[in-house]
Amino acid sequence: MNNPFDFFDRIYCISMDENSFRWKMAVKQLKLLGIYDRTERIQGVKNGKNITGCFLSHQLCVRKAKGEGVKNIFIFEDDFCMLSGDMKHLLDSLENLKKHDWELFYLGGKIEEKLEDIEENLCSVKLWFTHAYAINGNAFDKILAFKGDDSTFRGHSKGQIDVFYFLNDFKMYLINPMMAIQVQDDKEVRPHWQMRSFMNKIL
Repeated sequence: MNNPFDFFDRIYCISMDENSFRWKMAVKQLKLLGIYDRTERIQGVKNGKNITGCFLSHQLCVRKAKGEGVKNIFIFEDDFCMLSGDMKHLLDSLENLKKHDWELFYLGGKIEEKLEDIEENLCSVKLWFTHAYAINGNAFDKILAFKGDDSTFRGHSKGQIDVFYFLNDFKMYLINPMMAIQVQDDKEVRPHWQMRSFMNKIL
């Protein structure tokens, strides 16, 4: 592979507004990663409930990929922020990922629990957030079958995509150390959550 992201059949980036600062920053990072030309911008689904719109946006990526018969996909949300551009680290982690029956592979997130150190650069986890992650084709149908849920878990909607993943025991793997965090203008605390969870749960 010339680029570790060649491992993924499709790369998507979900964005609500192609004229936004977030999208412009995403484009810069995608170009630095050498994958801008391969990345398809997916118009985020607008819905009265942002949580529902977010989940539907991710389902849209999965539905599109399944229709094209691809084996796996990588999804960015346009508020991702790369901490590292170490492509060898990513390549080595993906080589190890191939050995396992994975469903979701993350470049970062808020870690709830580390389950096991799989390799030096890969661990199995339970985590939150979906700003930079891959979905294996073996999980497509399970994701597309979900119709939403208005109940809550720890004060969060079960219709939220990362809550859905968390509660349904998807096989989650995380690159170690992680390479990307999520940054949102109205939630400045998020990067701190993610870094603190990594230091407490992984290191």
